[in-house]
Amino acid sequence: MTSPSVQLTFLQLNDLHGQLRAHPEVFWKSGTPAIRQDIGGISRIAAFLKNHKRQAPEQTVVIDCGDAFFGSYFTQIEQGAAIVPLLNELGIDASNGGHWEYYYGPEHFLQLSHLLNYPLYALNVYEKGTRKRIFSPYGILIKAGIRIGVLGLAATIVDDSMPASFAGNLEFTDGIAQDELPSLLPEIRAKTDICCLISHMGLPQDIAIAKGNPGIDVIFSGHTHDRLWQPVIVPGDQSHDDTIIIQAGFSGSFIGRLSLQLTREASGQLKKDFSYQLHIMDESISKDPVVDKQVEALFLQHQAVLTPLLGHVKTDLHRMLTFESTMDNFILSCMQHAYPSDVYVSRAWRFCPPKPAGPITEGDVWDMVPLPVKLFEADVSGLTIRNAVEQWLTQVMTTPMSQKGGYVTRQLGMHVIVRINNPDGYRVQEIDVNGRPLEPNTLYHVVIAGEQVQKDFPADWTPLPQDLHATLRAGLSQGSILCDLTHDKFVLS
Repeated sequence: MTSPSVQLTFLQLNDLHGQLRAHPEVFWKSGTPAIRQDIGGISRIAAFLKNHKRQAPEQTVVIDCGDAFFGSYFTQIEQGAAIVPLLNELGIDASNGGHWEYYYGPEHFLQLSHLLNYPLYALNVYEKGTRKRIFSPYGILIKAGIRIGVLGLAATIVDDSMPASFAGNLEFTDGIAQDELPSLLPEIRAKTDICCLISHMGLPQDIAIAKGNPGIDVIFSGHTHDRLWQPVIVPGDQSHDDTIIIQAGFSGSFIGRLSLQLTREASGQLKKDFSYQLHIMDESISKDPVVDKQVEALFLQHQAVLTPLLGHVKTDLHRMLTFESTMDNFILSCMQHAYPSDVYVSRAWRFCPPKPAGPITEGDVWDMVPLPVKLFEADVSGLTIRNAVEQWLTQVMTTPMSQKGGYVTRQLGMHVIVRINNPDGYRVQEIDVNGRPLEPNTLYHVVIAGEQVQKDFPADWTPLPQDLHATLRAGLSQGSILCDLTHDKFVLS
């Protein structure tokens, strides 16, 4: 640091999920979700980021926190390769491997990573059975004479909660073993002026990491899609400053801007003051013409696939609630229309911008379910169902470093009475199916979407003829669908 005071600006993007064009977004108004049109879009993001870098190239750092390569029809084109040129236009300085990046397998993601013009860091991704890292654990950026240490942390759930094909011959840790983050932090702090962590663990986990590992100045958080209008501040200790944590929603609807004012005091200590703003990527931001032309050319190539009208919904669709969402109610109601059953279960995905009530196109279906998903049926005991529901609640409500999901698995057909403050394994109070109490030894017919859900129900699963995409198209063909919140699938007592 050559001058007594320097200002650095960090711009954060996380969980883009392949949303390349402007789209609707949910904003809360008096506790009610309201949809605004024309938010996000990678050409708008590019303009915002480039403008800041143009004004202060030596003081601006652009950080991406993962999950860019999956979440829309565009991420299926050439197995994610179609969005690489667009990401390379953003001026990103560093990123990490999130978890959906591994959808096409680790070998393919590694190939894609070599096409990016920015580095990926991940201290917790290893060849299975070894301590050989796939990515560099950290890098050092120099901006305006400031040495910035940048650690990367991928999601720990890739080889646990995701299909086996995601991890392949890799294993993922939480990064907090003694030979991981605790040993890397002193090494980096000795080489740098400030230490940052690019994480895809999720906000609860990042708070826990900051509390257990003082010495991280800033954590750029991803994975849980939190909109932090104010940063989370985790107090430091006698030897370390506080840790600032920011996260910027998802789908490219927001960019977080953290400004650090760094002043070298007479003692040699570096004083850090900060300001923060979460910027909405709305119509007030002009689109980058180069990127916009690339996006629209890509859309036109696939317009015939994306634009066919499939039907209508009577409800605004979104995935903004922990226990139930209108978008997943739509999916479950289509499953119910296609196959008779007692209970229906689908994954609690977080991605996909909202869809206003009205027409639903093929492109909308690919946003909601951006991968082929098979349906299965089986007869499952009441006890197995109860144990599965307990597991769904535990995955969301357990201690931060053990959490595996932000939303409770979606279901139709059950009324579950829940005590959320009870310990793991004891939250379910009652379950009704078909208006009657769940009987432990009774068999219930269950239809599920996705092989991953089978892990929750040990049973003899039989594939059904239609996959989930075909089921949604069939449901939409029957007329307008009402999928309001029921408020009775999980009742908090």
